[in-house]
Amino acid sequence: MKIARAAALLLALSAAGCADKRAVPLVPVAPTAVLASTPLGLDRGLSPGERVWHLRAALNVAALGCPAPTGGAIIDRYNRLLRDRKGALASAYQAEIAVFRDRHGSGWQPQFDRYMTSLYNRLAAPTAQPAFCPLAAAIADEALAATDIQQFAGPALARIEAAFVAPPPVPFAAPAIAAAPSIAAAYWRIQLGAYTGAAAAAAAWDRIRARQPGLAGYAPHFEPVPARPELVRLRIGDAVDRGNALTLCALAAAGGFDCIPVRSK
Repeated sequence: MKIARAAALLLALSAAGCADKRAVPLVPVAPTAVLASTPLGLDRGLSPGERVWHLRAALNVAALGCPAPTGGAIIDRYNRLLRDRKGALASAYQAEIAVFRDRHGSGWQPQFDRYMTSLYNRLAAPTAQPAFCPLAAAIADEALAATDIQQFAGPALARIEAAFVAPPPVPFAAPAIAAAPSIAAAYWRIQLGAYTGAAAAAAAWDRIRARQPGLAGYAPHFEPVPARPELVRLRIGDAVDRGNALTLCALAAAGGFDCIPVRSK
């Protein structure tokens, strides 16, 4: 997704020190034993709340990675879904982490992080994107109109899984990213939101690292938004490429936070 096209998403997304470290991809792990063997590793026994959270993950991946023209539509619809279904998504997050707490006790957090990262990796499989991206755009639109998001989520996930069963043979071409003027000076961070003032941005970071300890080891970067002096954006990480930044985004998503990878200099 081109950086310019992502600007609207950057301003819309917001969350409900150590020195920087490189974003090292987490090794995808097999779903836990209770998960069925399906293309995305989704358990047919997921609770209604869990289905909503998995649907949110799928649409988040689509908003991050699908190219124009579908990508722009998904970004707009996904942002509206975050706003209009805020309460339902918060409940879905609690339902998801409750399963891992019951299953793993005090060690639930790393298990949850690993599972969500693995799920994001599977959803981002390049060979499935030609079928997944148009479908995600349609599902995002239907989700906005659904009267019951929990009832909608189950059939929607089944349709998404179908895109990964027999994907089109033509490889997905990721949006081209212009080369940086100096490779040595280029790196990637993830943006977790833009906030009104430095105090609000700092408070958001405190909330984020408390809710998602996996991000606490990264030093925050607070930067003014060009042409919007009242806004301060929060970024973390120094990833070597966009792929590693997306992996870090998956970790943020495990805690319920949306983000976008951005190139820095």
